[in-house]
Amino acid sequence: MSARVYKNVNPIVAQETLKKILEKEPQNIDAYKELGDIAYNNQEFKESVKAYKSLFDHIKEPTIENVPAGVNYLTAMMLTGGDAFTIKELAQKLLPLDPKNFALRSLLFFSDIETMDYQKAKDDIAYIENKEYEDSLYRYIDYQYAARYANEALNDKDAAIAYYIKAAAKDSLRPDSYKEIASLMRTNKQAAQAIPYMEKYIKLRGDKADSKDLFSLGLTYIAAKSQAATDEERNKFIEGGDKVFEQYMNELPNNYVGPFYRAQLWITDNTKAEEKPREYYSKALELIGNNEDYVDQKKVALTYLMVYYLKKEDDAKCKVYVNEILKIDPNNALAKKVQTVLK
Repeated sequence: MSARVYKNVNPIVAQETLKKILEKEPQNIDAYKELGDIAYNNQEFKESVKAYKSLFDHIKEPTIENVPAGVNYLTAMMLTGGDAFTIKELAQKLLPLDPKNFALRSLLFFSDIETMDYQKAKDDIAYIENKEYEDSLYRYIDYQYAARYANEALNDKDAAIAYYIKAAAKDSLRPDSYKEIASLMRTNKQAAQAIPYMEKYIKLRGDKADSKDLFSLGLTYIAAKSQAATDEERNKFIEGGDKVFEQYMNELPNNYVGPFYRAQLWITDNTKAEEKPREYYSKALELIGNNEDYVDQKKVALTYLMVYYLKKEDDAKCKVYVNEILKIDPNNALAKKVQTVLK
């Protein structure tokens, strides 16, 4: 019984047989292909890459018969973090043999993005933009890369968001698309719409969700508050964001980040001395202490408290914060100006 038959009955026996064949016939390209196919079908992608590499190292000019193995090889390389330039080179060599091959066209486009060849990607994205295939063929990953192209090459956040939404529709249980949608919306003056996407991301992450995810949700609430059109909307986002930062502070009670950004969430009117920001900036300063890594954050908190007590006409306390600012930034213009008006 040949190795080709064995692979459909007992892959382990087939692999052993093929290796024995290659010991005697190291130029046997059929054996390399069969080894690659077995490993690929068993999702042993690193092993399949080794076998397919040997196959294509022995092929000077690929033919149409080599395309299926080539697609498997390129896919396995992508899945194992293979060199994007190598993937691109082989995809370009194989595509003319089968110009309408969906897998090859997509792999070439993916490699364009990974190698930042955006000029080439402009042409290669046509299979998506022109909807050249049945919708069922397009996958999560096609729209993921299309979104990256729109964002990275074109700086078109609206198009990137639309593609990520299509990616999420293709695989609604994968969390990554929701995070990307939320991040783009937050910086695209759509923070309110971003909140449910970030919440969906955290929900799908389950036990893997961490404090960084919670912090990103908190930042989204801060952005939504800043972009709110009415006081009612603003107060809704402050209330929602406060719950997020409360949870964050419970999980990381010794980290200044929670109270520092919670203070920013509660700033609603820069002309007033507001109590909540004062409370949380004071807490942030307590946690920062004398840590020189966070001098900039310390200065932000000190500045708020300086201005707070200036508005309260409490010169004694205001002077404390003026002196603290000048201690770390002797030429601070605002602190010097405030100093001149204190009694």
